[in-house]
Amino acid sequence: MVGHKNDFEMMQDQLARGASGLEVVSIVGMGGIGKTTLANKIYNDSFIMSHFDVRAKATVSQEHCVRNVLLTLLSCISVKTDESDDKCQEDRQLAISIAKASKRHGEILGSH
Repeated sequence: MVGHKNDFEMMQDQLARGASGLEVVSIVGMGGIGKTTLANKIYNDSFIMSHFDVRAKATVSQEHCVRNVLLTLLSCISVKTDESDDKCQEDRQLAISIAKASKRHGEILGSH
C-alpha cells in the first residue's frame, strides 16, 4: 500500500481509541486512489479485529440504495431478515437489529 501508510495508521488509531459503541468510518475519493485497498487492509487488520465484537463493511457507489447498504451491513453481522414482511416494517426491524448488534463494533463504508 504505497503512499497510504499515514492514512492506515490514522484510521487504525481512530478506530482503536474510539468511544465504545457505534463507530463508522467513511473512505471517500476519486476512483483508483486506493480506497478499497485501504478499507480491506483496515477491515482485516488483526489489531483492529481485536478491538471490536462485531465488524461490518459495505461498498457504496455514487448511485446506491440505502436499504441495500443496510442489508449488506446486516448480513455481515449474521442477522437474518424475513423477506415476506412489509417493506416499511422490515426497514424498522433492520434498524432495530443493527442497534441491538452494536455492542462495540466498526463499520467501514467505501465508495467506488
